[in-house]
Amino acid sequence: MTALPWWLVLIPAVLAALVDVRSRRIPNAIVIPSLAVILALSWSQGAGWAAVVGMVVAATPGVGARVAAGGGFGAGDVKLLAYGGAAVGLAGAGPLLFGTAVGGGALGLAYLVRSGRRATVPYGVAITLGLALALATAP
Repeated sequence: MTALPWWLVLIPAVLAALVDVRSRRIPNAIVIPSLAVILALSWSQGAGWAAVVGMVVAATPGVGARVAAGGGFGAGDVKLLAYGGAAVGLAGAGPLLFGTAVGGGALGLAYLVRSGRRATVPYGVAITLGLALALATAP
């Protein structure tokens, strides 16, 4: 995990979540540069491998969800998970994924009740909640 303040790490995720709510897309223009900065900072602080492993561990279930959901879980969601995993490292990947799953379940239920079966869920919000949980529980 980088030595950045938690709120600074959350800014790209919150921006991505806001765009996702409005357009159901998470733009590369937010996630890719943010991921590059987190990885560069992690390497400069001697935590590069932890960031890379955290990124892979967090993104792997996202890739599986993308394949299984048949388009319901987008590539932007996978990249946002990768960003979160890189930001919290291997130690925070578990809380990130747990918070994302719980947040996604709650969000999905709320959208189902509100809009019916055909509702699309902006999963960037759930990923941002998972990242916030991982940052809050980090040592």
